Amino acid sequence: MVYYIFETGAFFKTGASKKGEEEDEGGGGGGGEVKKLILQQKKKKKKKKKKKKKKKKKKKKKKKKKKRLMTRRNIRAADKRSPACLGRDTLRAKGLLQDKALPAVLMHLHLGIWSTYESSQYLHPRLKNYLIKHQLTTFISLRRVPTRCLAHTPTRNCLANPLGFRSPEKRPSTPRQRKRFVWLSARMMQIPMN
Repeated sequence: MVYYIFETGAFFKTGASKKGEEEDEGGGGGGGEVKKLILQQKKKKKKKKKKKKKKKKKKKKKKKKKKRLMTRRNIRAADKRSPACLGRDTLRAKGLLQDKALPAVLMHLHLGIWSTYESSQYLHPRLKNYLIKHQLTTFISLRRVPTRCLAHTPTRNCLANPLGFRSPEKRPSTPRQRKRFVWLSARMMQIPMN
């Protein structure tokens, strides 16, 4: 018998394959070598393949949004949005509101919700009494509130301080700022300017 091993490219001669019969000279050794080689090759194939390590995907860190500084450009951008979107910082940067509690009053009144009793101290007593009298502490419709109730004294103060806040010294001092304050307040409050 002749065996040809493909991997090594070697030929081996063996003796008789029948059991009980004596193999030719040197044939037994040859047959044994072939079997050993075949077994060795099988063992090599059975060796475990190295497992490829899976690369862990790195999680992307979420970038924190930078707080917008109240520059002139950003204030202009804020102007284009609806007045209800104007935040406390924007209003303060404009020089319109210098007190922390005032924007809360503006926002609540604009949305028609009266929920912060602490901020009620900034309203004029007449307006506060009007709201309590008509049971408008939870929901108010500012269009129903007469303009005269929003001011200390007649027309001039009504325009200078349309919201009826108690602290006139905190109002913007220059005419240009005051004009802007009146326009914004009236727009937010949705009250007639007359």
